[in-house]
Amino acid sequence: MASFSLEFSSHAVERMLQRKISSEDVRRVVISGTEIPGGSPAPRRLLFAFSGGRPIHVVLDDLSIDGKILIITVYEPDPEMWGENFTRRRDSFDEMRDLQSGGNPSRHNDHDS
Repeated sequence: MASFSLEFSSHAVERMLQRKISSEDVRRVVISGTEIPGGSPAPRRLLFAFSGGRPIHVVLDDLSIDGKILIITVYEPDPEMWGENFTRRRDSFDEMRDLQSGGNPSRHNDHDS
């Protein structure tokens, strides 16, 4: 991977502190993580990897300027929302959320509140 630097949004820093996720955890996910197709609206990307035995999702925006990557948010995926490999939302969660939003099936990309 080419040289890059991470920049963290204030939201990401707040979430990292709340969730006890280190900048090194985030770096591991960015370097070795799997991109989840359709996981976040373009140009943002959702990556997944284990770090320290914990599953971690990182939402980032690859700024493509001087190798800078902006970290938008970081979280440990909820196993009730995500399949066993944490790379695909569970269908039952999507169906429940669609019903709560008025019954219109659609793609949802809200990763955390």
